[in-house]
Amino acid sequence: MKRMLLLLICLTVVLTSSCGFFGKKSDPWPKTGLGAMLPEPPGTIEIHWDKEDSFWADAENITMDNYRSYLEKCIEAGFDKEAKNESSGYDAFNEDGYKLSLSCYSDEITINLEAPIKMSSLKWPSGTAGKLIPQPESTKGKINYEYDDHFSLYVGEMTRETYEKYVEQCAAAGFSIDYERGDDYYRAENEEGYRLSLEYVGFGTVSVSIKAPDVEEITDVPATSAPTSAPTGVSTPDTSATTTPSNDDVSYDVGNAAISVIDTSYSNRIRVGIPVTNTGKVNLYLSSGQIDIEDSAGALVQSFSSMYVNVFPQVLAPGETAYYFVDTTYDGTVTEGLKAVPHLKIEKAKVDLIRFELSELRLEEDLFGTYLTGRVKNTSGKEDSLVYVTVNFLDKNGKIIGQQFTIITDKMQPDEKLGFKTSAVSSHFENDEVSSYEAFAFPYQYQF
Repeated sequence: MKRMLLLLICLTVVLTSSCGFFGKKSDPWPKTGLGAMLPEPPGTIEIHWDKEDSFWADAENITMDNYRSYLEKCIEAGFDKEAKNESSGYDAFNEDGYKLSLSCYSDEITINLEAPIKMSSLKWPSGTAGKLIPQPESTKGKINYEYDDHFSLYVGEMTRETYEKYVEQCAAAGFSIDYERGDDYYRAENEEGYRLSLEYVGFGTVSVSIKAPDVEEITDVPATSAPTSAPTGVSTPDTSATTTPSNDDVSYDVGNAAISVIDTSYSNRIRVGIPVTNTGKVNLYLSSGQIDIEDSAGALVQSFSSMYVNVFPQVLAPGETAYYFVDTTYDGTVTEGLKAVPHLKIEKAKVDLIRFELSELRLEEDLFGTYLTGRVKNTSGKEDSLVYVTVNFLDKNGKIIGQQFTIITDKMQPDEKLGFKTSAVSSHFENDEVSSYEAFAFPYQYQF
């Protein structure tokens, strides 16, 4: 009896100290670092990180009056430059270029603070991609990555006026095909298929990137007919892609599979990515499929049902590329000469192609790896729920090495913007493998 009583007392002490009587313990607001630049919010505070260049915290159990009061304190603290104030959020810089982003939904405030991008003298890319567009007048910037046929960089000391002028210069240089233009962004292709993306990110900083034509697309391979509902075949790194045409202007390329077996500390994992490019004239709907893995002799090694196979984006516009992807435990012992046999269902889309606007995209790292944060805006003109944000991570050769997504389950009103973060827990790629990424946001759609 005494032993039982002692056990109960110990259990009570542990629960009380660690859980605050089952309540969530509030983190102390930082007195140094980026967090110290902001006023302390009300409610229960959870600080996700306080790094040299970024700060992220949530404050729960707050009311809308609490949010408005906190917003006023942030404005008084100097975050009022280039301000964008919407019903669900607030973005602004201070005079030193630190960017504050507030998002309010339900009973929670999400607080993000980003330090200015560290820039120096910018040496403009000298490769093929760098010669496609004019060099900006500003010589201050930062290169994220640079290859002969694609690059990504920031240019500093550009006003909004000089940004608009630069957009016109790039359009005059040939990037005016299939263009998209908003208040803060411009995206277009040239005749060779290079894709330009410009974004005025604020406080005199412009993001510039060029993506090479899709390296998976093979146009000189003779087309072979196959049923659109179930194209199958071996796809390996050293074989040709398969073009699958059909009626109703439906046509697509199933590209070469990228297969990797990764030796982790606890098990082997296999990573399989298969690109599908819409080469037709209508939108496609890609159902999840099955992928079989064979050895060099054609014997079945392992099979992955639709439970293990994701495909994003699922509704594919002409010219776009989606990826079927598997990243899971590998049961086989063979690691060389593996071949992927995809069994895919691809058909003409009956549902609409709906894409939401993404902004403030930023790659971050934690103990689990690289992930994507940003904000998504409901541009459908109606209330939506179960909104997917997906990202395909690509290496320098354009091969997919990772796929992440998150689902926003809260109802999103028209024009409402919500913050998001994809999860890196299930990803198994090194951070320095990532050369570029493609992100999409859309409501859940199922085609019967």
